[in-house]
Amino acid sequence: MTNQRPPYPWFGNLSLKTKLIGIAVITSAITLVAATLILGAYEQQHFNRAIIHHLSRAARFIGTNSVASIDFDYPDEAQKDLAGFASDEHMMYAAIYLSDGEEFARYFRRDLVEAGSKLPIYIRTNVDELLKEALATPPSSTKQTFHFRLLDHAVVLSEPIVSENDTVGAAVLVSDTREKDEQIAQFRRVMVSVMALSCLFAWLLATRLQRPVSAPIMQLVRATREISDQKDFSVRVPKENSDEIGQLIDGFNQMLGEIQKREARLDQHREHLEVEVSKRTSELMIANAELESEVAERKIIE
Repeated sequence: MTNQRPPYPWFGNLSLKTKLIGIAVITSAITLVAATLILGAYEQQHFNRAIIHHLSRAARFIGTNSVASIDFDYPDEAQKDLAGFASDEHMMYAAIYLSDGEEFARYFRRDLVEAGSKLPIYIRTNVDELLKEALATPPSSTKQTFHFRLLDHAVVLSEPIVSENDTVGAAVLVSDTREKDEQIAQFRRVMVSVMALSCLFAWLLATRLQRPVSAPIMQLVRATREISDQKDFSVRVPKENSDEIGQLIDGFNQMLGEIQKREARLDQHREHLEVEVSKRTSELMIANAELESEVAERKIIE
């Protein structure tokens, strides 16, 4: 069986304290990012709905007021109705079209008038497509009849104009989304600040809360080093809690106790051996002395 290499080897080399703090901060950051994405999507959807609701009401109002102008061919009256959009700084373009697609009356925002009363090509293309959809929509008093598209920094909406159950034209509105974009940008700035502060708070909190976990482990590490350096098996690690770390400390202290007892027995056995060796050495020296004395006496006798 081959040993698989851990996916993040650098993480395994970090201290336990750093790991615990890092896990807490990273978990908090991931949770906040997920919450921010969900809230951001909700806020954007809410803003889009608000813009579409506002444009659909305005288009229906313009369409209702322009029925008589279309029936009696009074484009000037329809133009006056569209001129009311001058008070809406976000309304880029508003127009009333006849059933054959001909432009009956229109309004351009001042900056677009100064630019030649033209819409950007990508907006113009969507206006033409939504106009066709509106003119092809059958009259209905119960179903949603407007059509819209969300573009980059703009919304295009079309609404059929109905007179006596016949589609006589369509109202088309184009609004920029500067207000929504500014609110989304502000929301993102706020959420980034909240995330930064939350991560800082998580780091401070994790720094304090990791101590009951890392401190006993560090005591074990220090005790292991002391025993390894000084060969002192009388060292004991104080137990503070009865959790798994406390059980580990109990096992460590019990192991040290067994080692200390074994070392004591070995010391006693060593001392006993030294006494026996000393005794045997003394006896051997006495025997040698007696033997030498006996040899000397025999030499004298001879």
